[in-house]
Amino acid sequence: MKQIKKIQSKQKEANNKTKIKKVNVSEDNEIVKLIKIIIVVVLIFAFFVLITYLLNNKDEEEAETTTDIQYSEILVGNIWNKQGNYYVLLGKADDIFLSTVDMYMTNYINGLEDEEIGYYVVNLDSIFNKNYLSSESNIFADNHSDVRFKGLTLLYMQDGEVSSAYEEYDAIIEYVKGLE
Repeated sequence: MKQIKKIQSKQKEANNKTKIKKVNVSEDNEIVKLIKIIIVVVLIFAFFVLITYLLNNKDEEEAETTTDIQYSEILVGNIWNKQGNYYVLLGKADDIFLSTVDMYMTNYINGLEDEEIGYYVVNLDSIFNKNYLSSESNIFADNHSDVRFKGLTLLYMQDGEVSSAYEEYDAIIEYVKGLE
């Protein structure tokens, strides 16, 4: 019996050691899992930091570009607000002759060395200019709100007053070619 008790006691000790080893193994597994979780969290954090850095650099590159404000396109209501001598070309955006006249006028204005003459373009298709578009022109109206344009028109303005007006492509081109 003593021997059986000794054997049972040795078996209990062996079982206890096995349990201890199993506990240690499970603690090792827990630590490995924790390390894996920490690595994944760090990688995700690094990924978001990288994305943020790239987006901020993209925004900085866009911020460095300057925006040019164009002053050459104006509204009909602003035609009479300018000082000095200037030309105003009015036309619809889909008018095939608008770009040709614009090119001639731009070349003429850029070729001037002695004089300062302004040049502006008005898009009659703009929602702000729709009230000035009509089937009949009324360029020399007493009241600016009564002025109407039927299409492609070139105005020569002196201190806010219409000095001369040319309608239709042929008349405008004839006048512009006479300027050169």
